Amino acid sequence: MKVPHTQGVTRALRNVRTATKKTLKGLNEVAGQRMAKGDYVAAETLAAKGREIRQFMQQADELLRTWRVLSGRGAKTAGTSKGETTPLWAYYQPILKAIVAQGGECARDDIETAFEKSSDGFLRPGDRRLMSGGRERWKVMIRRARKPLKAEGWIAQSSGVRWKITDAGRKAAERTATEPEKRP
Repeated sequence: MKVPHTQGVTRALRNVRTATKKTLKGLNEVAGQRMAKGDYVAAETLAAKGREIRQFMQQADELLRTWRVLSGRGAKTAGTSKGETTPLWAYYQPILKAIVAQGGECARDDIETAFEKSSDGFLRPGDRRLMSGGRERWKVMIRRARKPLKAEGWIAQSSGVRWKITDAGRKAAERTATEPEKRP
């Protein structure tokens, strides 16, 4: 059962996270300036303070997760942190490989089918959670990957429902995970 009127606390805890992140960014800028001026003692002092702030941010994240469980919203999101999900960039190569396996051109549904068959060991527990639209997170991430794949020139700039791989995309699909991309 959800606890009524919990949005204010949730919003406040998110605001703490946002403000702390902004503070950390400012602290890093000042530490960088001190380092550039050769004031290594002050830079190290600021770096130590930055580590303390990061620890505080982790505590704030844990507090938010605890609040979500207490407020009845934890069933969907509290157990799943960003650390338990696959980042968007990690989907690129498997998507490209799926397109190559389909002959170089296919619909997103075909990519999802191929991806689901070969995703054992790739997807993390958070990737299986349902998003607001009722789709599993990994399917949403495949949709989101289309724009950056186009921007990199790995799939064609078509507006249709079909995804067509380019020569650069084929090369990217063949690269090993540790091999750097060679840019002209």
